[in-house]
Amino acid sequence: MKIESARQALFYLVSVFVAGVLVGGVASHTIARMKQMPMQTKSEWENSIFKKFNAQLKLTPDQRGDVRAIVHDTVVQVDAIWAEGENRTKAAFTNCQQRIEPLLNNDQRQKLAEMIEKDLHEKKTPAKTNGAASAACCTN
Repeated sequence: MKIESARQALFYLVSVFVAGVLVGGVASHTIARMKQMPMQTKSEWENSIFKKFNAQLKLTPDQRGDVRAIVHDTVVQVDAIWAEGENRTKAAFTNCQQRIEPLLNNDQRQKLAEMIEKDLHEKKTPAKTNGAASAACCTN
C-alpha cells in the first residue's frame, strides 16, 4: 500500500470515528433532555427512605418511631436546602440575563426574552423534575 493511500485510509477511519462520537453525544444529550424522571413528593421520599432503613436494619417497633421522626426531620431539612438552592440558582440566572441584556441590540433582546419565556414554559409543563435548574440565557 502506498503512503498516500495509507494516509487516506487513516483519515477516513479517524473521520468515521469522530462522526460516531459526535452523533452519539448529540443523541445521548437529546434523549437525556427529553426523558426527565418525575421527582417523588416529600412524603413518598420520606416513606421510601424509612422503608429502606426498616427493611435492611430490621428495626424493632420502639426504633421505628424514633427513626421515622429522624427521617422526617432530615427530609424537611433537605427540602429547605433544595428550596434555598433553587432560589439562589434563579437569582444567578437573573443576574446572568441582566448582565447580558446591555450588550445586545433590540432584536437580540427580543430573542432573549422569547428564549426565557420558552424556558419558563417548559419548566412549568412537567411539575417537578430531577436535575439542575437551567435558564435560557445560559443554555443551548
